[in-house]
Amino acid sequence: MLYGKYRFRSRFKSDAVLPYYKGSTFRGVFGHALKKVVCALKQQVCSECLLKDRCVYALVFESAETIRLPTGSRIAHPPHPFVIEPLLTTETFFENGSDFDFALLLFGEVNHSLPYFIYAFDRMGKIGIGKRINNQRGQFALKTVTAGNQSIYTEHDQALHDYDSKEMT
Repeated sequence: MLYGKYRFRSRFKSDAVLPYYKGSTFRGVFGHALKKVVCALKQQVCSECLLKDRCVYALVFESAETIRLPTGSRIAHPPHPFVIEPLLTTETFFENGSDFDFALLLFGEVNHSLPYFIYAFDRMGKIGIGKRINNQRGQFALKTVTAGNQSIYTEHDQALHDYDSKEMT
């Protein structure tokens, strides 16, 4: 099975207040950003969409609708093909300019959709995360994305770089 672990390095562009457990916050805003990035038929329910079998959002968040399990499988619903490892800190307040990292684990063929994930996380930074401060959520800039020792994305050139798929095992 194809497996990839990607490290995202980011910097807050405004003050941010995040909950003690940051995973659900990251997952929720990420889902919103990914749908905005990839949904061709805006405002449509995924289960009724003509494109659901090829859509990255549907594959990632509507796995039960898009992944066909083998006949006789004892699994009720397939697992989502990603995990976000959020900030591992108990801090809840982050000042403008604070750096933070998180990791993204991708399983299976969804690794080939990594550019959509990177773009969605970049968009997520513009949307903002956490509680509102002065009517704004904590915005951040995506600085770099790496897989092992390989650079995949940098803020400086805002481009995706080729990476060795051997980093994914």
